[in-house]
Amino acid sequence: MTAGEDVHLYVPLAYGQARKVLRTLGPTRNDVVMDVGCGLGRVLVMAARGPARQVIGVECDPLIAEAARSNLSRRPAKKSPTT
Repeated sequence: MTAGEDVHLYVPLAYGQARKVLRTLGPTRNDVVMDVGCGLGRVLVMAARGPARQVIGVECDPLIAEAARSNLSRRPAKKSPTT
């Protein structure tokens, strides 16, 4: 690695871990779920199936962010709007 070189390591959160996090947080229809470093949007897709008012993903890698947008647009059981 050279000085000034960005290194991005993408490691998705396992489904079981994501379910546990969302269950623990227990978002309601008054809550906004924000995932910083959302990757391909796994947690956002799962959170959008629940009652949260909105889900927002932040991803610095433009290619991964575009893939996350695509994944969110194809998710079943749309409940919460996404950004």
